[in-house]
Amino acid sequence: MAKSNEDIVAPEFKAPLKIFNDLSTLPDRLKKHESVSIDIRTTYNAWYLLRYIAKNRDSSGKVTSVLFVVLENNEEKNKELEYQCQLLLTAEDAKRANIAKTDFLRRMSHDIRAPINGIIGMLSIAEHYPDDLEKQSECRAKIKQVSGFLLELINNILDMNKLESGRLVLEHKPFDLMDILTRSITSPILTHRNTALRFIPTTAVLNIRILSAVRSTCARYCRTSQEMR
Repeated sequence: MAKSNEDIVAPEFKAPLKIFNDLSTLPDRLKKHESVSIDIRTTYNAWYLLRYIAKNRDSSGKVTSVLFVVLENNEEKNKELEYQCQLLLTAEDAKRANIAKTDFLRRMSHDIRAPINGIIGMLSIAEHYPDDLEKQSECRAKIKQVSGFLLELINNILDMNKLESGRLVLEHKPFDLMDILTRSITSPILTHRNTALRFIPTTAVLNIRILSAVRSTCARYCRTSQEMR
């Protein structure tokens, strides 16, 4: 197989095989090793393991004779290549997931800062009207509303993390759809922008988190005083 059959060796393996079969360098390569080996692929996609094994050495330890072994290792090599391919796919999936997480955090940072700035603004207004009980009550109500929106946002982020790690358990229990719709349309963003949100009846089973995401998206990208359907 070695030298006389180099014509059946795949082109990319011919140069490494020539170096491997260089007998003038073989004693040096075996000086500190009992054997040296190489994997090659043929033009008909068969894999072989070639190995030189030190058989005899002189008094100085130099190899004087070797045993040359050729083993067919298609199954082992194919498993190795399949494993390497799987590692690459896993690495690519992890890379895409990291990019998605980075993009998600970049987008969410704005959504988190918005309600926090709203709370700070309401506190500033309340400080300017310390004796106005009506204004104080209005500010507290808006702070409570915005805080609820912020808590909902944080819960969504935590649930996404649980979903990714497989720790999120879905519940199967009855719910009041009208109550979900009522809670979902109560948003400080919609109130502030004077934007109307109308739900069209559908046969699909809706979830409050999905409705909240739709509401937030609509509120973010629709113009003031525009009706969203």
